[in-house]
Amino acid sequence: FDDDAATIQALVSGQVKAVGGNQFYGQRLDAASAGTYERKINFLTTYNGVGTRLGEKDWNEAVNAFIDKIKANGELAAITKKWMAIDLPQFPESIPNIPFTVQ
Repeated sequence: FDDDAATIQALVSGQVKAVGGNQFYGQRLDAASAGTYERKINFLTTYNGVGTRLGEKDWNEAVNAFIDKIKANGELAAITKKWMAIDLPQFPESIPNIPFTVQ
C-alpha cells in the first residue's frame, strides 16, 4: 500500500487479515475500531535522534548533556508521552559502528 492510511484502511475493511507497520498503527487502529485488533509482535523500536557533524566535539558534548538532562529529570519521557502517545523507549547504550561521542 502507498501509505499508512491505505494500509490501515485495508485491514479495517477486511481487504487483508494483518499488517505490519510502525509503532503508531496501534493507536490509529484503536481510533478506527477500538478493541478489534491487537499487536502480536514488536520487530523493532524506532528512535528519534540528533545528528551532529563529525569532529564537532563541543557541539556533540552540549547536545549529549542536554539529552542526558531531560532524560534524567523526566522531561523527555513526558514529551514522548504527550506527542507520541507512547512510553519513552529504552535507548541502547551503543550501536555498532555508530559513535555517540566525538573522540
